[in-house]
Amino acid sequence: MPPMGGMPGVPPSMAAWSGYPKQEERSEEDVINDNQKTTKDAITEAVELATKARYSESIETLYTAIGKIKHSKVAKHERTKVMLSSLNDCLHGIEEKSYLSKDSHARGSKSRRRDRSRERDRRERSSSRDRDRDRKRARSRSRERRRSEYDDRERDRR
Repeated sequence: MPPMGGMPGVPPSMAAWSGYPKQEERSEEDVINDNQKTTKDAITEAVELATKARYSESIETLYTAIGKIKHSKVAKHERTKVMLSSLNDCLHGIEEKSYLSKDSHARGSKSRRRDRSRERDRRERSSSRDRDRDRKRARSRSRERRRSEYDDRERDRR
């Protein structure tokens, strides 16, 4: 008898699987059809969870489906191997997306730090240029004053 309330965190198609008392009494075709439904439901749910950035739940859904199908009496059947391959492909895609998401978040903060650092460097260079310009002006004024003083002394001598 399938469980009434289902199991939390497990898609209904997979929760119902645990309620079958004697799997060997069912035909191979019935089990394969159930496995196909489980595969379809798991992939659909996993993709939906991944689009909401709920990667761990998405990955867990796929692991649960893979475990269920691997332990079915048709695990060695060619059609079952195709289902497992599809589930594993989906799993790897979501795991990669999960890692890239974490990576991009880390890159985002690194990028922000790098941007702040560049802005600080730009301001420092600008300040440095301003200081250099001010020093040059001061030296230029100082030279002009000395030249003017020299000219004044020369005029006074004449």
